[in-house]
Amino acid sequence: MATSKALRATSDELMRDLATLSGLEEEKRTLPLDDPRLVEIAAQVEVIAARILNGSRRQSAIAREGFGPNESAASINDVPRSIAAILEEWREVERRAADATPGSAEAAQLEVLASRLREEYREAFARARSKG
Repeated sequence: MATSKALRATSDELMRDLATLSGLEEEKRTLPLDDPRLVEIAAQVEVIAARILNGSRRQSAIAREGFGPNESAASINDVPRSIAAILEEWREVERRAADATPGSAEAAQLEVLASRLREEYREAFARARSKG
């Protein structure tokens, strides 16, 4: 189960970073070219793009390791995260968002992350309720 969970975690990180990157690029495209926030957003994009590259490399390495004898080869979507793990990450993102400068690229990034985590939590909670 370690490989499938590692692939899920890495994929989740990549999906969140890609969504954030997309949002920042959309915001950047609407700014006047002389807006000083262009530099701030471009720096955020650079950091996220580097994280995406590293995550892609990590995911490739995990996939090459293969699955153990007791692991199912279900899709990444079929490997659920625990509610506790989702909630812990969501709370951390909310704490960081409270400290972020309103209207900043960081605040926008954290808002996207919090929204995705809130939805993932709802889905995990509904899944747990339907099983119990």
